[in-house]
Amino acid sequence: DSAVKSINLCQATNQPITIVSSRVRETDRTVLLPHEIYKSIMVGSEKLIFSPEEVEQMKVRTEKGIYLIGFRDANLKIHHVAGKSLFMRPCETEFLGSNTFFAALLKRLASRDKIGIVHCVPRAGTPGYIAAMLPQEEQRDEDNVQ
Repeated sequence: DSAVKSINLCQATNQPITIVSSRVRETDRTVLLPHEIYKSIMVGSEKLIFSPEEVEQMKVRTEKGIYLIGFRDANLKIHHVAGKSLFMRPCETEFLGSNTFFAALLKRLASRDKIGIVHCVPRAGTPGYIAAMLPQEEQRDEDNVQ
């Protein structure tokens, strides 16, 4: 039971066709080398650019967690949302000092009207993703319930 493979053939010579693709620089039409190709994502109205080495580091990171990349003004629009919202809470038993750090970061982001750009790794050994960390202070009602 061998599966039949389809092969693209040249119509004029009936020889197999080899397909080669490459990225070309728009200005002078020269072929780009792998280290010259950068990845980018749009966050708000800004483009975040990552070198190939930075992209590989993001893929290699295997420990679960949230890694702070940087900060920007908090002017995200509804059309920038690409996924579901998650709420974070510090876990002092798993990460010593996380309550203090989280409270200070939340307070600083809210007071300066900024958001954090983070690399999230939900589970160990899985690839992460880039996300925006929006500060939202805890709100409670008259019965002290969230």
